Amino acid sequence: MVGMAKISDLIPNAETLLNMPPEDVGIIILHHLLSKPRYGEAEKFKQGNFLVSSATPAREYPAQYFDRVNEALAGGWAWLEREGALLPDPNNQDRDWMIISSRGRQMLDPEKLKAFKHAASFPVGKLHPAISPSTFSHFMKGEYDTAVFAALREVEVAVRKAGKFPHSIFGTDLMRQAFKEQTGPLTDPKDVISEQQAIQHLFAGAIGTFKNPSSHRSGVINTPDRAISLVQLADLLLRIIDERDPTRTP
Repeated sequence: MVGMAKISDLIPNAETLLNMPPEDVGIIILHHLLSKPRYGEAEKFKQGNFLVSSATPAREYPAQYFDRVNEALAGGWAWLEREGALLPDPNNQDRDWMIISSRGRQMLDPEKLKAFKHAASFPVGKLHPAISPSTFSHFMKGEYDTAVFAALREVEVAVRKAGKFPHSIFGTDLMRQAFKEQTGPLTDPKDVISEQQAIQHLFAGAIGTFKNPSSHRSGVINTPDRAISLVQLADLLLRIIDERDPTRTP
């Protein structure tokens, strides 16, 4: 853990940290605590020392994020205590001093830490609101297949809702009917036939190539860059649906 003492080294972007659930913030705090030089001291920690305004890692981020980041860190610390990852030091009368338990050490996963580091590149806050925070949560944990599946599932849900299709129609069949040239409810009649067909192929291809395989087997999308590209593709498709949704309010 040498050289990883700062929370901001692990999660450079404040928005990324603010979108992390408490359990993931807690894991980051564990890595941070164990990275600190001990100089022969026992590994013991105090929440007051960690979050005090003059020393809190929240000061590593721009000032406008201070209160929210500190609150997120407090939530992560509380989660660690609740899960038994941090326990009162049995050798100290001051019960505010904590040690990291064996359970807490088992939570330290180097591979998960690598995945957390990629989270800074995820365009959180810039994506279509239908792409739920769970997509980001999956990405941050290195669950790239699941993140892409979740994003493209939102595309399928949006197409079904906008086109008023029953649940019995799904996948590529749903896309082809929704964007069928000339007659599809989400087809733009102003486009020439070749462009109508191209949009139909775009939606069907995205669902058939990237959503369906990732729901049946793992490892289809196995790099963060590829996952981000596909989540951004889902974002584009959702915005096209918004433009063509006949039920939308102008």
